[in-house]
Amino acid sequence: MDSFNICSGFKMDPQVALSKALENRNLKEFRLALEMDGDPTRMDDKHLSIFERALSTFGCADIVAECLQKGCRVDYINRQLNRSPINFAVDSKDPDIIKVLLSYKGVPVNTRYSNLTPLNSLAKNITAENFERVFDCIRQLIHYGANPNMPDQREITPIIYITKNKELEDSEKLRIVDFMLSNANIDLDTFRDGEGRQLLLKKFPQLTLPKMFSSDVTIDALLSYLSNENENRFLDAFKDYKSTNSEEHTKLLLNAIKHGQNSALDKILAIDPDINAKYEGQCPIEVATVWGNAHALEKLLDNERLNLTNENLLCTIIKIQDTKNYNTFCDYHKCFYILLESPKIDLNETDMFGSTPLHYAVHYKNEKFAQELMKRGAYLGTRSRMLDYPITDMDPELLEEHLDTCISTSGDKGSHNFQILMNFKNLIPPNNIPKIKRNQIKEEMNPITHIANSKEHRHLLKHPLITSFLYLKWHRLSQLFYMNFIIYTIFCISLLTFIICKFNHDQETTATMAVTGLITAIGMIYLVLREITQFIISPSAYLQSSINFLEILLILLTLNALLPLNWEPNTQRILYAVTILLAAVELCLLVGSLPFLSVSTHMLMLREVTMTFIKSFALYSIFVITFSLCFYVLLSDEKKAEAGEVGEEEEGELNKFRTPFTAIIKTIVMMTGEFDAGDLKFNSYYGYLVFLVFIFFMSIVLLNLLNGLAVSDTQVIKSQGELNGHLCRANVLRRYEVAFTGSTGRANFLVNQPPFRSLFKHIANLFPPATSEYRIAILPNDNNKVLVPETKSIELADVETNGGHKYLIQQNEGSLEKQIDPPTKDFTCCCMLRCSGIDVRTVKTALIIINKSRQKNRERLIEQEKESRLRSIEDKLEKMCSILNEMHNQN
Repeated sequence: MDSFNICSGFKMDPQVALSKALENRNLKEFRLALEMDGDPTRMDDKHLSIFERALSTFGCADIVAECLQKGCRVDYINRQLNRSPINFAVDSKDPDIIKVLLSYKGVPVNTRYSNLTPLNSLAKNITAENFERVFDCIRQLIHYGANPNMPDQREITPIIYITKNKELEDSEKLRIVDFMLSNANIDLDTFRDGEGRQLLLKKFPQLTLPKMFSSDVTIDALLSYLSNENENRFLDAFKDYKSTNSEEHTKLLLNAIKHGQNSALDKILAIDPDINAKYEGQCPIEVATVWGNAHALEKLLDNERLNLTNENLLCTIIKIQDTKNYNTFCDYHKCFYILLESPKIDLNETDMFGSTPLHYAVHYKNEKFAQELMKRGAYLGTRSRMLDYPITDMDPELLEEHLDTCISTSGDKGSHNFQILMNFKNLIPPNNIPKIKRNQIKEEMNPITHIANSKEHRHLLKHPLITSFLYLKWHRLSQLFYMNFIIYTIFCISLLTFIICKFNHDQETTATMAVTGLITAIGMIYLVLREITQFIISPSAYLQSSINFLEILLILLTLNALLPLNWEPNTQRILYAVTILLAAVELCLLVGSLPFLSVSTHMLMLREVTMTFIKSFALYSIFVITFSLCFYVLLSDEKKAEAGEVGEEEEGELNKFRTPFTAIIKTIVMMTGEFDAGDLKFNSYYGYLVFLVFIFFMSIVLLNLLNGLAVSDTQVIKSQGELNGHLCRANVLRRYEVAFTGSTGRANFLVNQPPFRSLFKHIANLFPPATSEYRIAILPNDNNKVLVPETKSIELADVETNGGHKYLIQQNEGSLEKQIDPPTKDFTCCCMLRCSGIDVRTVKTALIIINKSRQKNRERLIEQEKESRLRSIEDKLEKMCSILNEMHNQN
């Protein structure tokens, strides 16, 4: 039994069998392994296949032929090793393998590996021992059509390698040289200043050499000049370059960029090549970015034919900006600024991970790049596929410093038209941001919502830029909120009155029931329409909110109260109680949403204290249950006996500890201090001991601990009262925005319809889609009035309208001239909101920031002046020293 049959008995893996057969050079075993579904093209951990190993192994021509018959290709490229089959074959130096491979059409015989073509590799590695075999390989390649004039990176051609080979005899050299001169058009003059001709004239003067090579300049020669940084020779030769091959143009362009040959690059661009074409997956603009060639990058960006699609150049330059590059022309810093200044580059471009340049600048801790991106308007609200925002890892001080720069002034501080300019360019999603269409409702609250949810950045909500933005958004949506609040308040009061009157129904309450019932029915219809509208606008956002389910339940319970349903009296009482409770909870949530300092602070305290108590009590509930069971065991029997003597009427169910459930409820009541110690009768001292431990541990220690936690929470919330008000306003605005756009930012089909979309955009979006000016002006000397961009050109100074005055200033390009209006013309500003201007505190804080910025600028100018003076003094001292040295030398 042969070795393969033994292996087959153990069911050897086909790939292992192929490898074993190749090592043993056993064609029969190799064929059997192929029949067992062995794959000669499968890569191993070294990125080599069985076919490639056979190609590079001497004496495996039969196995190579078998692989080719099984479908192995002769024209592929191993991308991991950047080698083709012919490159593997020349490593074997086996003419039989070369012959088998070249018997197929389409072999790329000029493919380079390590800058060597197959001919170059053979000529470089020929020795006296392998002379005949390698010479045979060379003959086959030249007959197949291999180019003998292609040089390596040092401009050495195969004939130069052979002539300078010290291991070969002159006769052997002469055989190969004579064959090459007889069977190919050899170029002896293009490379290395004609070194090939000089060597042959010196070594073999008897040879008849070809005439001076006078054909057109080849692409290989030009590439050789570029790779050897011989720019002058390239420029001289390029004058005679007449090829119209676009692929050759692209190769020249890429090589000029990679080697920093700027003059050559200019000459290549002058012939107008296709700068958007790719060669081996590389595009010129991408190569210029990766190699840090600022000159090439600038030239390409200035070209009108440049077509940028998904190159993500800014993301690329930020990711590699710390990479060491030893090329003298490489300047990633300059490339970054060239990209920033180009109008063809999108600051908010996203890569395959959904990350923007600002994401990467923050991730790589490059604060300077992050500042430059934000300075030019990079959007802070783009969420990547990893669900993170650029703000997530950003230093709060860096963000605050940038927000300060978004506040500036215009005009004389004492004049009537003195303006505080607020620029929201980083908070408003631009029109060209991915997934945002020009006519789509934008999510403008994303950056602020993330700031509000981040403990490290939350304090920035008090920044005047953020507070003014929240004010303007609240101005847009406030009337909807107050309308809903007033309608629901009336509904809630009428519902409670109706239930009380229905519960105590008599003749005196009949009229009241009729009125409140009608109002309740109208309010319920409003709630139904509101819920249906919310669901239609954004189904996903609606279903993700638990409050919406409470509102649906409230509608059903209200319907139950209005309709004469035949429930049992006890069941009806329970339903009425739940209705009252839900209505009160909903009203409490609405009141808590009011963005006023006193209201929001108290509601936040209530929520935080409740959550703290629930978390703490959930942990300590073990002791509550323990003491409940103790009291149940100690007192239940005695109470049962007494119940038989005294009667059910004399004692409440709660005081009997008769069941574990009532024992738990009684124990929780006792925690608050309602002990009823006189009614507790213990049969032993152990019962009194348990009772005393309960009083000490639960009533004194645990209850005071919970009170202390509550006091601590309230103190923290009170100390952050202003911040809590901004948090409350941000949350309310976010909920309204999600209602319009959906939780994923994709609005419902109803919102996308033209009549509704225009209305919702006007209500939800702060700036009109037609404008690119995301800024406002505040007039501190005119009651803090706010001016916003006007979409149409208006040159009037003051306009009288039915709703009052619109304060206007003369419009220039990008000017701010229109005073903010209510979201709809049918509503006027309510008493709760001053629509005429932003609050005084925001204006004062903005002025403080402006003064600090001016002070920093003055200090910086002073420092610069000092440095200039010091440099001047140093220069003068150096001149004086040189004069003194000259005088000393003369003496």
